[in-house]
Amino acid sequence: MINRLSSLLRTLLAWALVISGALIFSSLTSAHEAAQSKRPVVVELFTSQGCSSCPPADALMFELAARDDIIALSLPIDYWDNLGWADTLASPRHTARQRSYAKTLPNRRVYTPQMVINGTEDLIGSHREKVLATIEAQAAEQAPFIPITLGLEDGRLAITLEDAPAALAGKKAWIWIAPYHAKIQSVSIGKGENKGRTIDYANVVDGIMKVGDYDGSKLVITHELDEMMARKIDDCAVIVQDVETGAIIGAALITWPSS
Repeated sequence: MINRLSSLLRTLLAWALVISGALIFSSLTSAHEAAQSKRPVVVELFTSQGCSSCPPADALMFELAARDDIIALSLPIDYWDNLGWADTLASPRHTARQRSYAKTLPNRRVYTPQMVINGTEDLIGSHREKVLATIEAQAAEQAPFIPITLGLEDGRLAITLEDAPAALAGKKAWIWIAPYHAKIQSVSIGKGENKGRTIDYANVVDGIMKVGDYDGSKLVITHELDEMMARKIDDCAVIVQDVETGAIIGAALITWPSS
């Protein structure tokens, strides 16, 4: 009788472990699928070393860059260089991108520090609570997006865009790559409004460029990495952007060794 009871207990324990393991596996699989089904929120900060209002927004970018659900990109502009200090990280490409947003955003203007969220909303980048609230609202929308897969193949960045969901069918979009420095960029400013300050910058974009067009059908394109590796790029964002509205309808990140 004791042997039968012991055998029954061992059997029950074995089944309990099997069921428990199955539940854990199911939970992990569901969590993974949930993470894959959500699009990241893209936050672009147009900033300048010559702007005394920008440092609080630059500091906020470190908080945003630490979040897995956000792609945070700093894009220093060059139109304040005539105020006495030429921004050492600025690019005319960033300025051109900001000015293109002025054609589609409601307020039709450019300023610093300007944060553009998912290509459709902008606000003063130093207003932390408003920024966070806008990000949460964008994330809660669960808008349709283009699935993107990124990989490295023989010294090239391979970008695969899947077929667009029905809600985005027929959309014409641009494909951008935004290589950026994930390592902190620390700058000692010698002139201008921030003279004497040393300011740290997060996720500074270096050479944003358009690399293709997308019409809603599955597409695979590649881009050489030599130039980015030479500039010691850490990470790269890929952005798919609606030509007509400026809305970001797909985005993904990839990291590779910089050495």
